[in-house]
Amino acid sequence: MAYYGKNAVQAWVEFNGSTDAIRESHNISSISDQGTSDYDINFTTNFADANYVVFGSTVGGDGGYHSYICSDGSDKSVGTAPVRLRHAENHANAGETDHLGIAFVGNQ
Repeated sequence: MAYYGKNAVQAWVEFNGSTDAIRESHNISSISDQGTSDYDINFTTNFADANYVVFGSTVGGDGGYHSYICSDGSDKSVGTAPVRLRHAENHANAGETDHLGIAFVGNQ
């Protein structure tokens, strides 16, 4: 069952962080690699503003560290979300991983 409308997930993607290949997605036009574990996620349909929420999950990461996904809020735009994968222990780049899942909730 799909949920559409206000407060629904408006865009999501599951991709290979090593190759930037999109496996599955909704409302994602492309992924731009900005360096090790740094990605720009580009939307097919823009958000109404840059106040959307970014959340996600990852499997593994370089060196066996626990990793987390974050977004650089100062660089967010209605059409692109900069997403970073970081080590939980030291907040440095986490390295490439094969499975990243990211979702976006906001007004479109």
